[in-house]
Amino acid sequence: MSAGPAPPTNGRSPEEARDFYQLKQRAAEYYRSNLVPQRMQQVLNSMFYDNPDDVYGHLANYFASFAKPAAISRIVGKEKLDSAGQRTVQVEILCTIKNLEKSICFTTMSNSCHDPNYTTFDTMDKEIELKNLSAQIALEWINGPLNSLIKGLLPANQTQVDKFLSEYFQRKVEEDEEQKKKDAEVEEVVPEPEQSVSTNTVPVLDKKKKPLKAKKSIAPEKPIKPREPAEKCFPGAVAIGVVSLAVAKAAVKLQNTSLFLHIASLNHEPPKEMRMPIPMVSLLSCGKSSGGKLRLMKEVIAVPKHNLGYKQSLEMMMAFQQQITKWMFSQKSLDEEQWYELCHLLSPQCYFLADGASKSIDKFITSGLGENRYSGLILKHTNQTTISDFVQVAKLMEAQDCRFIPSLTDAETLDDSIADIAVGLGARFIKLGGLCHGERVAKYNRLLAIEEELAQRGALGQAAEHQFPVFSEEEHDPNSARPGSEQLD
Repeated sequence: MSAGPAPPTNGRSPEEARDFYQLKQRAAEYYRSNLVPQRMQQVLNSMFYDNPDDVYGHLANYFASFAKPAAISRIVGKEKLDSAGQRTVQVEILCTIKNLEKSICFTTMSNSCHDPNYTTFDTMDKEIELKNLSAQIALEWINGPLNSLIKGLLPANQTQVDKFLSEYFQRKVEEDEEQKKKDAEVEEVVPEPEQSVSTNTVPVLDKKKKPLKAKKSIAPEKPIKPREPAEKCFPGAVAIGVVSLAVAKAAVKLQNTSLFLHIASLNHEPPKEMRMPIPMVSLLSCGKSSGGKLRLMKEVIAVPKHNLGYKQSLEMMMAFQQQITKWMFSQKSLDEEQWYELCHLLSPQCYFLADGASKSIDKFITSGLGENRYSGLILKHTNQTTISDFVQVAKLMEAQDCRFIPSLTDAETLDDSIADIAVGLGARFIKLGGLCHGERVAKYNRLLAIEEELAQRGALGQAAEHQFPVFSEEEHDPNSARPGSEQLD
């Protein structure tokens, strides 16, 4: 049996010629497996007839259509400050595009670690310390395990990214609970020191002083239930929410679309028409610092009519805010008259919205909406809440005829993504506070831009009329009202 023809040497040694021949065979197989010869032949044949002015630009566009989709190469976390000057985190998304690593977007998110409605001077230092700790842990997660976790994933696959992020957070929570159990077991083993019996005698009451007589009450007073403890903030949780948001914004940048359209596609098929959320604008911030009857309220919020455009609504609210400010501060001695005039302006029809009583989004997903004794929930994008969580809770509330109302946290950033989330999920209302401060105005301006974009596309829908819910009235307790008092509706 005769051997095949030996490869030409071209002045090389037999070993070098054999290696060079094998190299050419591997190269040919590499190009064939990637269909390079076929596609080269196709574009060269078609380009001659197309006769483009920019030959190499035409070739670049042709081969770019066969390039792999952009994948996340790494994420970078950096420390930033929020509107209150407290520590929070920023995430940068970098993707590999056509074999080159490029920075796609930056995203900053509020680091919420306390309840602003019940903050006192005694707890302020502890809350700042917890906020700093949470930001530090979040940066360690972002630049460490989360970086490896989502490397190579496609930003467009938001559901998969959020699934990995939520599973990582759940593992951290479980590890923390296990550690607390171990610490508690160790504390139980350590014997407690014996306590000495107190020799203090019971103080003798002064017989001359008579005990105070209790005031007679016709009806027994109902005890006020204590406030439920605030949900604890898990240190580092902000890393989950900010990475999820950054991935969504990266997908939008790569697809050259808008964030509200991307979020709408995650929820369902984007409708032909999308409506703008009705702004709930704070006209007055009241409370202990306010005089007169205004101390009975926390804030005065105005809601424009449903048939007004968003820009028209804001212009009306701005004029109303200026007028009511002049009115309230021009007659300081007429508090009672101002109160009655303000009450006269309020409509007898209303929504019953839960704000301070509202739980975090992930708690609603796991435990449901409860008895649903409200017509809407004011929800915030904080901590471990992912974009997928927002989509899921919006569907849950829509199924139970409950209004979904995105709102701001106590210390915001200039990131305006909450506006896109509200439009993308079809929120009935949005609560952004007063028309002041840069972090709030950025959201209002973003909503104006979205309305303009929808109008240009011919996809701007109109909000439906208000449908006020009817709650079943409880049976009247005859002992709860005092004689002579009026029954108020």
